[in-house]
Amino acid sequence: MASVRVMRLVFGAFVPLTVCCIAIIPPVVLWSHLPDPLASHFGFSGTSNGSMARSSAFAVTWALAVVPSLCVTAAVLRSRRPDRAGGLVALGVLVGAAGAAASIDLLVANLNAHRWSDAHNPAFGLALVLGGPLLLASLVYAVARLLARSAGSPGREHRDPEPGPATTS
Repeated sequence: MASVRVMRLVFGAFVPLTVCCIAIIPPVVLWSHLPDPLASHFGFSGTSNGSMARSSAFAVTWALAVVPSLCVTAAVLRSRRPDRAGGLVALGVLVGAAGAAASIDLLVANLNAHRWSDAHNPAFGLALVLGGPLLLASLVYAVARLLARSAGSPGREHRDPEPGPATTS
């Protein structure tokens, strides 16, 4: 049986921290392999058509990942019923994972490019940015429901209407 403490730890710390680490650690580790400025906008063919300063581009994606994660952490840790926080956590993960996916997409597109104009966004970039967060949020929501059930969270009860006095016509 999952305890409230486990749910607080998973939803309030582990999930948001994982989203933040996915967004921040790979670009920081590979920072020296990225051009400055880096390509931040791409056409349908994957060719770069706009740039931003490296620090500004990642600041935007990191903020998109970190702010929802901090909000989720605060909400879950303050909640009296973390077993019912699954929807909130899934929403935070959806937005936060979009920031993490955008960060990884920028990294992959610009990795080892000499100039921003040499960067190329691979075909999976759009799928990563759109599909990855949705898949991760769905998984987190399913786990939240599973933990809530194992914790014995009362669901909606079906109540039969109470019998009233018999009426005759």
